Amino acid sequence: MNWIDIISWSDVVGYAGTGFTIMAYSMRRMLPLRVAAVLSSVALLVYAVLTSSGPIIVMELILLPINIYRLIELLRPSGNLAALPRRHAMVTSRVQKSPHQ
Repeated sequence: MNWIDIISWSDVVGYAGTGFTIMAYSMRRMLPLRVAAVLSSVALLVYAVLTSSGPIIVMELILLPINIYRLIELLRPSGNLAALPRRHAMVTSRVQKSPHQ
């Protein structure tokens, strides 16, 4: 008997969701954190549907749109230099003040 006979595909999806959740909790930067959180929610939502787990379905149906919204916020150009990381804002301000424009 090998491990494929022991573990079900729903368990594989559930463990993937668990892995993405652990990754999200360990991230320092927001963009990778949100990507991992979205992947976690998708995997755990699939797992919850496959296993008929109502509480997890409800939780992931709430968390998934929140994380997608926050990810879109991070990816949307704001045009606000104050919202950028300090290092990036300095580079951008130098580019904007270039005398060759």
